Amino acid sequence: AASHHVAPLTLSDVKLRYPRLFRKYAHLATLEQKVIADYNGDDQDAHPIDTATGLRTTIAFTDFAKPLEDNDECPMTTDSDANKFFMFLWKMLEACESGISIGDNASRQYDVLNDALDDITTTRNNPIVAKFEHLLGWTTAAVHGGLHALLSHGDPDRNRSLFKAVGDEWKNVFEKMETGVVGEKVREFAVYMCETLQMMLKEAKEEYGEHATYTLDFMAKPTLVTAAVSSEVTIVVTKPSKDTKLGLGIAQEKGAKNIKITAIPPNSLFFGT
Repeated sequence: AASHHVAPLTLSDVKLRYPRLFRKYAHLATLEQKVIADYNGDDQDAHPIDTATGLRTTIAFTDFAKPLEDNDECPMTTDSDANKFFMFLWKMLEACESGISIGDNASRQYDVLNDALDDITTTRNNPIVAKFEHLLGWTTAAVHGGLHALLSHGDPDRNRSLFKAVGDEWKNVFEKMETGVVGEKVREFAVYMCETLQMMLKEAKEEYGEHATYTLDFMAKPTLVTAAVSSEVTIVVTKPSKDTKLGLGIAQEKGAKNIKITAIPPNSLFFGT
């Protein structure tokens, strides 16, 4: 069967919906254009330009205008916000690899992920489903991007703050989103991607060193409810006659929760029990 193609996010879309991320794109595109011009002269005609924004649509050989293709193995539909945001953000992370040093690349990757997270979590009246889709796109992009530069050479404190922030956003979404609002397969895929990113961050310490100690807590732990246990025991006994003796010797050792029966006289109501 013929592959179905879908238009990606245009730069105008990004500028309108994700202003911080757009500014980062504009910075990377302009910077690359300047570097290439300094080395090779003006090659403006060699790169396609987005007429609405005046920016080139390729950075570091990554084509942001390329149509998106169907992926039958992915629960995210091709034309969904989750998939379109994922693809744009993934390409942005790839474009960050054009830096002169790996430290420079790490800083760029952090800025891209942080700006993208700010865009999708600070929007007013953002429906919970929209936030779910964009967090899914963010997380999937982070997993596919690998984040080698960020995890190996990024600032550990900033990174930990970033991963805590996205984890808290996921907790909020999973807690508030009612069952059935999104398809079960998509929800399972979201949990799987979170677990994959969680594992990737956990393995960073072994791969890059102690400074790369990261985690992702994306789902609230269940609250354990402990029932209160009374230390008092009430025994109600009805005497068959006024001459019957209750006679029961009891004792409780210091610190113990249980009461021991120490003696039952022969004339006790409890004798023989």
